Amino acid sequence: MFFSLIKTSRFFARLFGKVPLVGSLFRARNGVAAVEFALLFPVAIIAGFGILEIARMIVQTNAVTKGLRAGALYAAHAEFPLSATSLQNVDNIVKTGTLNGVGALLVDTWSDPDAKLTITIGSVLINGESVPIINMSASVPFSNMVPGIKNMIGLDGLTITATHQQVYIGD
Repeated sequence: MFFSLIKTSRFFARLFGKVPLVGSLFRARNGVAAVEFALLFPVAIIAGFGILEIARMIVQTNAVTKGLRAGALYAAHAEFPLSATSLQNVDNIVKTGTLNGVGALLVDTWSDPDAKLTITIGSVLINGESVPIINMSASVPFSNMVPGIKNMIGLDGLTITATHQQVYIGD
């Protein structure tokens, strides 16, 4: 595209070369780099922020997935059926990575009212025997780096969802 612009400007320079004012405009090369920079800089900034937001989403999805995995593994080793204390411990592990729930949230939007953690107990047949299985799912709103950008580009309802299943292991 850049080379076609150069060819086009040379064409116009030859075409209008005999007209004094117009011809000098097409022959002049002063400031071409500044104009190109001014045109491409906003595109580069938007692309850079887009890449950062995608990377942030990957990191947050990874944190939610690892938290679910750790919580399900804890639940798989807890006494069955799961007590209220065990369920609270699982919730703490998934959201903060700690058993007592003290510490920073793994994803800062876990505190959002739209964030949901669902724990259900099902069963699966293994060698003809019914074995309990822990099903966990999480839905957490995406926390973007630039405030308000989700609304500008129409991604205001963007949510990270993850699921994990773990067969009950016992002590």
